[in-house]
Amino acid sequence: MLSTIRAKVAQWARRSFGQASHYVGGGVILARLSNGLLIYLDGSDVSLTPSILVAGEWEPWVARHFGPAVYPGAHVVDIGANCGYYALLAAERTGPAGRVVAIEANPRLAHLIAKTFAVNGCGHWASIVNAAALDREGDIELGVPGDYLGSASILMAPAEGNGVRSIKARAAPLSQRLEGNLRVDVL
Repeated sequence: MLSTIRAKVAQWARRSFGQASHYVGGGVILARLSNGLLIYLDGSDVSLTPSILVAGEWEPWVARHFGPAVYPGAHVVDIGANCGYYALLAAERTGPAGRVVAIEANPRLAHLIAKTFAVNGCGHWASIVNAAALDREGDIELGVPGDYLGSASILMAPAEGNGVRSIKARAAPLSQRLEGNLRVDVL
């Protein structure tokens, strides 16, 4: 009920005043999604950030099916959470009776997801794990192609001269990152 009212108010505000976003420093933008939730975004990202800033959403054709799959009290794991868009949608749907774990290896994006959870008041049931889900524990190198921050992948060879920068990250098996709670309703 509250989310429906919030979405209608946000829709009215967008029609009246445009999509709200604010530069908060350090290359970070705080944006309002079309459903009224707030999300921290990296301003240099060219993959998700422009879409979210302009439309207030990302992949509406996917989100339309994702939302109904998540129900109050569900346990959701978002592997490779990027900016935390789907983890945030899940946290709103699960509510405090549920549990959301966002797994993101990129330390900058993981930090922004934690801030997103905090500003939306869902930090008690939504958490961020700053690591890659892998079959073994250890240090890895992620290759980030240019300004496509959410398109990182594990580097198997040095990234020389191809526009890919390297980020050090931790990796661990998924079972070690779920804090003993192996129940997963939506992955």
